[in-house]
Amino acid sequence: MCLFTHRSQGADRQEKLHPYGSHMPDSDSEVHTPGLLSQTDLSILRVLSDAKGRVVSRDSLLRLAGIDNVSARRADASLVVLRKVLGAENVITVRRRGWMLSDEAHKAAVKLLAREIELSP
Repeated sequence: MCLFTHRSQGADRQEKLHPYGSHMPDSDSEVHTPGLLSQTDLSILRVLSDAKGRVVSRDSLLRLAGIDNVSARRADASLVVLRKVLGAENVITVRRRGWMLSDEAHKAAVKLLAREIELSP
């Protein structure tokens, strides 16, 4: 069965997959995404950024982000948001072990976190 019946529907699908436009920011002005990341999402991003090049398990992610008192699936929900912001290919899933950021995503995460610190009251 064909997924698309018309060529333009493929373009629509791409827009749905990438609703936030360019995933990897080229400049500092593109890094901040107001209202898109919650404090929980930022905490999880901070943990993944601090663990540069290492895999972080779900339990460790929740514990280090300070949200281990909520459902373990909350990490998954935050990772969906982070994949939308950074790009799906930049939040790497290591099967049965956890997640890590690509080198490009790590650089973008550092910029994003720095901007959030500047903007916080």
